[in-house]
Amino acid sequence: MAGESAPEKAAAETLLKIGGLKGGFCVQVGCGDGKVAAEMARSGKVLVQGLGFNPDEVETARKTIQAAGLYGQASVIPLKTSDGTTGTLPYTENIVNLLVVEDLSIVLKEGVTFKEMWRVVTPLGSLLLRKKEGYSEETLKPQLKEIGIEQLETVTEGGNWLRIKKPYPKEMDEYNHWRNKADGNPVSRDTLAGPPEHIRWLSDPKWALSGQDGLARVTANGRLFYNGGLGVDGIKYNKNPCYLIARDAFNG
Repeated sequence: MAGESAPEKAAAETLLKIGGLKGGFCVQVGCGDGKVAAEMARSGKVLVQGLGFNPDEVETARKTIQAAGLYGQASVIPLKTSDGTTGTLPYTENIVNLLVVEDLSIVLKEGVTFKEMWRVVTPLGSLLLRKKEGYSEETLKPQLKEIGIEQLETVTEGGNWLRIKKPYPKEMDEYNHWRNKADGNPVSRDTLAGPPEHIRWLSDPKWALSGQDGLARVTANGRLFYNGGLGVDGIKYNKNPCYLIARDAFNG
């Protein structure tokens, strides 16, 4: 079994390495038999979802992940919706840290555009496109430039891949001090923020003791930092453990 999983383990480690992902949310479009997805999820630091091109691929990949005891940390769903339509990825914007596209020709034929792929990738996240005949850096540059992607690079490690890193938006401010910045002015320079429209993510602890409700919230480099206390029955407030928690600001 160890020998059988060695190539998949190496492939998974390479994808995470060249994608710059040590922990977070990875989506593999075209997950094959699910072995690479399972290996990426095995460390417990990466939540992986595969998107299968057809029902047989989805079923096979699910069985692989279930046999490995990793279902939940990894999962597989169809690229096409239940009514057979496609063209959109089933995620909100800026939510996927690493988007891996195994067969670009199939994805494009299914109507998933580069703009749609770029939409779901988080700022500071990466899009990996496996290079195949007809899809080189030179041929893709004009199409990518139309949606504002200026820089892409070829990575030969683990095969031929095109890597595109999503920059942090200039319009998105950071709140990296108590009361915003060192000058104590709480007014942010963010021009993207607006009235809340939905919840992006939830995390534990869902409840906290009075006075331990996530004070000292600051953000930097795509991360949200806050203190979190875990309430325990019968323990006085000042003896409850309190932790500094850092999460991905885009997906938790």
